[in-house]
Amino acid sequence: MLVDTDQPERILAFYSTAPCEIAPPPGVTAWKNYPHPVPFLRMARLATHRSVQGQGFGEVALLSAIDDAATISRTFTAIGGLVVDAKDQQAAAFYEKYEFIRIEENGLQLFLPIKDCISLMGA
Repeated sequence: MLVDTDQPERILAFYSTAPCEIAPPPGVTAWKNYPHPVPFLRMARLATHRSVQGQGFGEVALLSAIDDAATISRTFTAIGGLVVDAKDQQAAAFYEKYEFIRIEENGLQLFLPIKDCISLMGA
């Protein structure tokens, strides 16, 4: 959670995550040889306060969630990466700027493979 340092009760951005499993969809080459559901970290929610939208707070929150996925993979258990459910095509385009891959063509569910999560976090 990112808060305003002058007004700590004011939330500027936040995200939440939860464990999940994703079944490999037909035709997704990233999972072509793995027929079982893959554990992922799901970003359940990402939001910024309207007054600070477009100022990079969403990016900071997203990078923190990516770091969480990398940390879980390095420290606790193997996961496939970070998965998100974009609310619309504009949100999906935001995630694609960070190399998220659509699970289905033009779909709103995207994922960032764990190798990319780790690479982005410089570990």
